[in-house]
Amino acid sequence: SSNSSSRGSSKSSSARTVATPKLYQPLKHAQKLARRALLLLQPLILEVDGRGIANVLHALACLELHDTDIIDDLLYLSIEFLPTLNGQAFSNIIYALACLGVRPQRQWSIAFFRHSLPVLPSFSLQSLSNTMWALARLRLSPRARGFNKDWDGAMFAAVQARLSCPPSREDLVSPQALSNLAWAIGALDLRPPL
Repeated sequence: SSNSSSRGSSKSSSARTVATPKLYQPLKHAQKLARRALLLLQPLILEVDGRGIANVLHALACLELHDTDIIDDLLYLSIEFLPTLNGQAFSNIIYALACLGVRPQRQWSIAFFRHSLPVLPSFSLQSLSNTMWALARLRLSPRARGFNKDWDGAMFAAVQARLSCPPSREDLVSPQALSNLAWAIGALDLRPPL
């Protein structure tokens, strides 16, 4: 009986701690895969169009990948495509930059305001909200870029048009989006035209 008690105690004292398996972290795994994909796609970057640039930047933001070289390359290339973008693409680009904490250079900002101005009436309410939130987060005021009343007026007209007609499926927007829009307008010190 003394043997059995010594065996039991020796088992507990000699038991090894088993390493706990690493928890599966989907974001880290996705980031790793995305980095590999970016390395493979980098030689093809010149073949990406405006919508592709918007989609890649949006994906980088969703995956929280702060690869400044690829972001800089994409922004440089995007200037050529800004005149061809729709509201969703404009919104995706500026929203991605804000999420990544990347403040674009002045030249890019000016091109963004110039080319988004004629497209503002076609922005969905969600795109307007995301765009305004991003501009406020990046502290990019249209006024500071020389688009004082034109851009502000077109943005307010687009918001008013979206809010005054029955919402379509694409214009269903959350209270959070409306709150973000109101916050951004205040943060940028924009005044609705009277």
